[in-house]
Amino acid sequence: MTQIGTLSGRGQLHVGDDDLGEVQYSIDVLVERNMKVGRGWVRGDYDPLNKAFTSDNVTLHMGGDRAVKIIIKSLNNDGALILTSGAIPGY
Repeated sequence: MTQIGTLSGRGQLHVGDDDLGEVQYSIDVLVERNMKVGRGWVRGDYDPLNKAFTSDNVTLHMGGDRAVKIIIKSLNNDGALILTSGAIPGY
């Protein structure tokens, strides 16, 4: 596994068409078995993160037309650990 970059900043968390609010994020972009994957975290208000944790179709909008589908793997009071489940903008 080789890290090829990192995406970080502030973005908007969405479940379907519902905007759950602003989050801070950091996603390491890795090459694993010839596939690009993202692993990282998001931080924000607990209730919106919990709604995303229990939902499908979660998207992190990173500004402009950049967005990535994510899966929230675990959640605690400090934030959530995530994996990307779609194409990673810029990679």
